[in-house]
Formats: sequence, structure tokens, C-alpha cells
Amino acid sequence: MTTTLELYSEDIDRVHILYALDLPGCYSEGITEAEAIGNFPAAFTTYNEWLSGRGETVHDAPTLFEIAGRFASYTIANGYEVNGLFEPERAPPSREFVARCRRLLIYSGAELIGAAQAIPASRGNNALAAGERSPRQVIEHVALAEYWYLSHFVDIPKRVLANHPTGSLNQFEAVHGALINWLANIGCRQLGSVVMDREEEWSVPKLLRRALWHERTHTVELSRFVRG
Repeated sequence: MTTTLELYSEDIDRVHILYALDLPGCYSEGITEAEAIGNFPAAFTTYNEWLSGRGETVHDAPTLFEIAGRFASYTIANGYEVNGLFEPERAPPSREFVARCRRLLIYSGAELIGAAQAIPASRGNNALAAGERSPRQVIEHVALAEYWYLSHFVDIPKRVLANHPTGSLNQFEAVHGALINWLANIGCRQLGSVVMDREEEWSVPKLLRRALWHERTHTVELSRFVRG
């Protein structure tokens, strides 16, 4: 029996990311779209293993992949990078989908913290190579991005960031906790809203997609400091 999985492609700063919107947190990357497609079967297997290890429902492997939408990110004034809102993300997500994403974000947040804690303190400010981020800079980047995602829907106070040292796990935990708490109590109006920030559109499904992708990909980045 042939089963097709729809993928949505985004070109961000010369990296192609393929998202399976129906499988929150499932994505692959490549220098080209073709490379990202080639990497997707392995990414799908890794994703199922991740779900299985946390008691979540796993998914049957598709026999075909189909690119259902594309977006090439671009930059506007003051270096603002505009990322895509795919057409299915305009529709309000179900409460079940939000609850599932919330659980997955709890897992991914804990894993990012675990990866950071495994890095020797002496390496916290040291990058692996010139031009790359240090562990503290990675954590700062994730915390600021998550704060920014959430600020499109919540009047989140600056003290959530300011009360903790920049680049600390406490700072990330505070922002991540605010996101998790908001998802537990999100209102119906917000579920269906599409917000414009400069030239970029945001919806709750987009926030969930980007938060899961961001936490998972930077957990892998932090893990390099343990191995490297």
C-alpha cells in the first residue's frame, strides 16, 4: 500500500529544512532540498525512536514523500529574517495537537538542559571552531528565540529574561517554562489567530513547529561539545 507524507520546504540562510507538519518535531536538513529529501528517511526513523523512548505513539513509515509547499526566507531592514508560514498553519490547531506538542516540548526542553549540563564548565565559553557559538551563546540564542516566538501571542515581561544571567540555563528554563504554561491555558481566539510582525506572519502551529525544531537542532549542537 502506497502512503505519501507531505513535506514543507524552507530555505533558511543556505540551509534547506523539510518539515512534516503533521508530525510535530519531525524534520530533516540539507545544503540543498534534494539533500534534505535524501536525509528524511533517516530523520523519520530517528524521530520515531525519539517518540517511542518517551511513550508516545510512533508512525508508520511512508513510501513516498511529496513537497507540498516551499518558502525561501529573506531579510528586510535591520537584518530581520522573515520565515515561512505554510498554508496548513493558518488553520486553528486542535487541542489534542497542542497538548501533544506541549508534551514534546517538555521532552525537548529537558534534553537541551541535559545536553548543556553534560558539557564541562571549563568549556562553557569556548566554541569548537572559529565563527561558531560557544555553549553559553547557544543557550542564549535558544532562550531569546523562544522569548521572541512567545512574544507574538503573549505580553511576556522582560524580567523573564532579565532576572537571570545571559546565556544561563536558568534563563532558558524561565522562558521555556513560560511557553509550557501558556500552552496549557491557551485561549480559543489565540488558537486561530495569525499575527503580523513586520513582513512575517505567525500562528500557533508555526510557533510550535519552530520551537520544537529549534530546541531539537540546538540540543544536537550542544551534544557536539561533549563529544568534541
